[in-house]
Amino acid sequence: WAALLCRCLHQTRARDSHRLARRVLRGMFATRQEYHAVRDKAAIERHVDVLTKLASRGVLETSGEATHQDTVLVTWTLGKLLEMASVRPGHWQHFCRQVPSVLPLLVQAAMVMPEETVEAAVRLLSCSFVAVQSRSASGPEVSAQSPQRARKAKPAVAGPQARKQRAGKGETGPESDSTDESEEEGKASGVAKGMAMGDEPVNVVMEHAMVEGFLRKLALEFRAQGVRKEACRLVEGMWRHSSPAKRLELLKRMMPLVPELPSFGQNSRQLLQTLGSIVQEVDGEEQEAVLLELAETVTRLIKEESLVVAHHPNACIYRALHRIVELEGYYLESKPCLICNNAEIPFGMHKLDSLKAEAKFTDSTQLVKLICAQTIQRFTVTMTDVRLKPVKTINLYYNNKPVADVTELRGKWHLWKKTATLELTPEQLEASVDLTIPIVATNILIEFLAFHELPSAAAQRMVCPRCNRPVTDRHGICRHCRENAFQCRLCRNINYENLDAFLCNECGYCKHARFDYTLVSRPSFSVEPILGEEDKDKAVLTIERESENAHKCFEQIVACKKTLESLVGSAGLGSDSDGAPSDGAQSSSLPQQPPVPPSVPAGLLSRHIQTAAIVYCKDAKLAFQSMSNSVQMLTAVRQQLTLFLSRASAQPAPAPTTLQPKAKSAKRCYGCASRFVTHGLELVDRLVQRAPCKSLILDQDLLQELIRSNIHSGPPASRRQARAVVCLLIRDDMALTEQMLAMIANKIQVCLAHSRSIQVEQVLENEMLLLMDACSMPDKCWELKHRVLARELFRAVEAGGAEQTAIAQGLILPCLTILAHVCCVPSSHEGRAQAHVAYKVAQATEHRFRGVPSVTYQQWQAGTASFGTWQARTGPATREERLERKYGKRWLSKWKSQRSGLALSETWIKHLLLNPCSQAVRSVTREVMEALSSSSSFRRLTVLDLLARMMHQAAAAQDQSAELFMLVHRLLVEESGPEFLAARGFLSTLCDLISAEVQRIRAHESSSTGDIAQGYVLKQLLEVLDSLLRVPSIRKKFKKTEDLLGSMLDNFLHVQSLIVQKTKLTDDCAQLLMATFSSLSSESEEDKQRFCLACVRALQHHRQGRTPVFLLQQLVGIMCPSKAEPSYDLVLNKAPSQEEFIRGAMTKNPYASAEIGSTMRDVKRKICGDLEMQGLMDDENAMELLVNGHIVRLDLPIRLVYEQVWRPSLAERVLARGHAHPSGAGDGSGGGGSSAQMPPMVVIYRLQGLDGEATEPIVEELKEEEEEADPEVELAMTALMAESAGLSVLLERVREMDSLPARAELEPLVLGLLYDCCKLKVNRSKALELGAVDILLERIQSALEAEETLPAAETMLLIVDQLVEEASRQQQHASEAEEEARADKGEGAEREGDGRKEEG
Repeated sequence: WAALLCRCLHQTRARDSHRLARRVLRGMFATRQEYHAVRDKAAIERHVDVLTKLASRGVLETSGEATHQDTVLVTWTLGKLLEMASVRPGHWQHFCRQVPSVLPLLVQAAMVMPEETVEAAVRLLSCSFVAVQSRSASGPEVSAQSPQRARKAKPAVAGPQARKQRAGKGETGPESDSTDESEEEGKASGVAKGMAMGDEPVNVVMEHAMVEGFLRKLALEFRAQGVRKEACRLVEGMWRHSSPAKRLELLKRMMPLVPELPSFGQNSRQLLQTLGSIVQEVDGEEQEAVLLELAETVTRLIKEESLVVAHHPNACIYRALHRIVELEGYYLESKPCLICNNAEIPFGMHKLDSLKAEAKFTDSTQLVKLICAQTIQRFTVTMTDVRLKPVKTINLYYNNKPVADVTELRGKWHLWKKTATLELTPEQLEASVDLTIPIVATNILIEFLAFHELPSAAAQRMVCPRCNRPVTDRHGICRHCRENAFQCRLCRNINYENLDAFLCNECGYCKHARFDYTLVSRPSFSVEPILGEEDKDKAVLTIERESENAHKCFEQIVACKKTLESLVGSAGLGSDSDGAPSDGAQSSSLPQQPPVPPSVPAGLLSRHIQTAAIVYCKDAKLAFQSMSNSVQMLTAVRQQLTLFLSRASAQPAPAPTTLQPKAKSAKRCYGCASRFVTHGLELVDRLVQRAPCKSLILDQDLLQELIRSNIHSGPPASRRQARAVVCLLIRDDMALTEQMLAMIANKIQVCLAHSRSIQVEQVLENEMLLLMDACSMPDKCWELKHRVLARELFRAVEAGGAEQTAIAQGLILPCLTILAHVCCVPSSHEGRAQAHVAYKVAQATEHRFRGVPSVTYQQWQAGTASFGTWQARTGPATREERLERKYGKRWLSKWKSQRSGLALSETWIKHLLLNPCSQAVRSVTREVMEALSSSSSFRRLTVLDLLARMMHQAAAAQDQSAELFMLVHRLLVEESGPEFLAARGFLSTLCDLISAEVQRIRAHESSSTGDIAQGYVLKQLLEVLDSLLRVPSIRKKFKKTEDLLGSMLDNFLHVQSLIVQKTKLTDDCAQLLMATFSSLSSESEEDKQRFCLACVRALQHHRQGRTPVFLLQQLVGIMCPSKAEPSYDLVLNKAPSQEEFIRGAMTKNPYASAEIGSTMRDVKRKICGDLEMQGLMDDENAMELLVNGHIVRLDLPIRLVYEQVWRPSLAERVLARGHAHPSGAGDGSGGGGSSAQMPPMVVIYRLQGLDGEATEPIVEELKEEEEEADPEVELAMTALMAESAGLSVLLERVREMDSLPARAELEPLVLGLLYDCCKLKVNRSKALELGAVDILLERIQSALEAEETLPAAETMLLIVDQLVEEASRQQQHASEAEEEARADKGEGAEREGDGRKEEG
């Protein structure tokens, strides 16, 4: 029953019974795995029978002999098998174990079938050996059980209820089966284990007669990368499922391919990777012997191919081009390599018109000759403007015979091959066909075979092509314009043989529809077999044509090569030479140099680089690709011609050229050699992990060869892989590590000795990359590598290399980069854990020893101490060690205090952190210093102290000190850093540096030259000062130090007065200082007094520019602060009675009074401006403003109107509603809150006179209710002017007012401040002592002579009035005191006389 149901499921004519048969078959088994096992076995047997029948007919015997229909059938069958094997590989493998004869069929199909079939066959072979997981303990063998036995195993699952549940799930096709299978298989129990295929399938494949050719063709020669990967995957599967004996045989079968690998270049990558994975699983002495042979062969080949790369004629050109362009290929080869230039071209979508070289037409067919042969995968036709005759059937034919004129193929149906038929419905406008096997076509024929029938009236309708009117004449003559309706609209041709033709046989125009054709294709270089003398003659002509084209392209490549050689050789590509290629070096056949692409400005690139890039990437590339295409075509044509000649002479046909091993001596392709070296080194990377192979490789001197040659030559990927292999060869080997380091150190010494005559960066580039890779690899020799690294770094710094750009970039920067990788915290979890442990150890060591190192750098560099020594000393300390550390620390601190000059470590840090040659050196040094200081607080403070001592050099270095200041800012984040610097007196030093930098900038004020970076150092110093002042204790100390505050104020005034040297940075400095002063002067009254005294002292000696203006503004703002004008919200509404007279409205209510103005006149002007009533802008009587039912005058302040007119109305409304009085209502104080806290004032505007005479009361004036404040309290701060020299300075400025440059701004400030100061008695007394009355009267006399100084004269008269009153009071007090003294004296005389009389 199971077999019968499976046959029913595979009957295409009985699709209606499929669902029922599937349900019955599913009910016969307990589990879905058993069900699928039976179905898959039946399907596999059916498809394998098809392959067996095809093989018996000889379809799989010879390449290219199968018909297109047979090829399609083989491809479809393999596709179905592959679909099942991909979903359930266990069932496929089980079948292969039972019927191993299927594997030779797949091998044969992979050898002779086209590319698409080959890939499916190889993937099927791979699935035969892939490791899968069994779904249950029974495995695929459950399929051999009978349905009754399966039902007995699990009767509860196969009952009727279960079948109903499965039917309810909608199992209607194989898609649902696979979905349910994945869900059920995920819940299956059992231990997952790899399924071993055993030796029998492997034996079947290995014993095949063409297995060597199979491996060579599919793993090496095949163009498609996917096929090569699947072939190598098959090899890996066979290896894993083989016994040790079969593994040995497989290795021996693959060994003959190894010497040929260099000839295959990039195609050898997959096989080399497969060998690398096999190497890891080699076991046994015999396999080890083969592995040693493999290592020896690969090492020898790598050395030979490295010589090819190094000694190639174009090696110098390629090496120079690698530095300036990205090389996609090597286009200067005289002999095109079919491996490098036969890359897999992907399919693309093209319009048929873009591929068409010629087109001819008949009544119902269209013949198209293509530009070149195309491999077509999909054909699509799109119709538009369909009218009277819809197409029903379209046939597609193809032909691969090159013809001179496509007319030769017209009517010769035996030369065409039918490939597809498209059936369309009447409403369908687009149809496409996907070809199972892509066809190779040079010519295409499209036939419109059948059409849909329409009603007779519509079908017989004929339209004139000129006037578009219906034509009823049987001869087709239009009675209106006398034109023939049978003529073509486009070319006026008339087909008298078929007047009702679908297409015009002259131009192809169709009056029934418009057609667009799209192809999914790619170029092809295959040719049709030669069957006769005519084909032979055409093949000879093709050879002549392609040979001529190849020779022409070769000449162009030679010309390009000469140009590039002249650029590299005489001109020095990439060097500083100004030479140009000579005219004689350029061949006359070289095309004229094209202009530089517009995307690259001509002035930004060297002319040599532009020329080289254009010549190589454009001219040489096009010529080489054309030559490669010609060579491929020549190869294909010659192969077919050879086969034809052999058949004609009755000789045996030669073997296909693709299976012949290539002559290695003739292989000189740079691309193949360089790529083989790269991929071969990847295999060596795996081989060196085995000790015997590593010893053999070292005995062949591969290490020296790699260091001397491979890390310098070849493409970047090859050099990178060579460095990786070198690191693996020297891993954990002290002698080899010392040998490599000695070679690098010797070259470094030579470069240091001749640094001015060679390009150090280019010479040492590869050695430093090798040293970087070696140091990044953890091994037992890490300490030796880092010791040499540190030694060379400090040696270069001591030799003055930091001041030489070549050494700084080529030697110092790579060394610092390596140190940065070592010092920075690793990103991995394990690295972070190790770093955390090291940090704890460093913290414990610091806590015990307070920064005294247990091992010095000199000891470590000399080799007397090592990492193990340091690690041992970080353990528990003995009493002797503690005493030694204690007194050693005392001696060290005493020695440092007595030592004059810089510390020992400051020398190299200064040269690197302030390096003038390289910004990268400075940046990496900063990272190293930051990483070192982050592990210990003591070290952080030590580094901070070191940087503080370097501030003088940083200020002199200008913008080259950016990294130093960045490091300082990061170290000052914690509060202990600023406190440490302040304790060491750094605050005063920093202020001195700021003053010195300001003076330096001022010294350039007289020069006309400027620097855009002027002020950078000053800004950084000020930011450091700001970081220090954030600490409260330092801030307090700074405020109490008068010299520091005064000097900073002077610096601010100098920076603000800059004109010529003013930049964005100096403005930022002024803002920083201003923000600092604002924060310092606003914390307490004492701070304000200090700042005012500093301003007074600065005012004494600052007279030029606007500096005195700023100082006076600061003094006025602190001593005589003015009350801020409050802002009120206004709602401006139009009078309801004037809606028809005033157009528009104030739509942005409420408006803030601060944006409008201070008086009601400003409100009126705002209304007139927004409503476009400019004519009423200056008319005082045209518009009225009403507030709370009162007409207010326009000159009244908004504040008074709100407080005295609007606010009382709010209080009345609240009281009328019985609510509590609002806060602040009726307060009368002019400082009522902001507009966000109070309701807006409603202002009604209307035109005067339109509503008749106004009856509302008019508010003419409002008196401002001011609280009389005691000036002795309000202006108490101005007493500082009397205590200091402030009044004398103000009076002196009054006397010199005519000679001051900023008189217009300075005079109101001076007189206003003097006026406020004279409100205090102590200031008036001091002013009288200084003779202020005489100075002011003299100034008043001169001020009254000019009208513009009358306000100043008025202010001075008010001041004189206060002073005169004070003088009068003082004189009156003096007179009263004298009278009291006389009265007291007279009373004393009378008492004395009375006393004498009493005595008498």
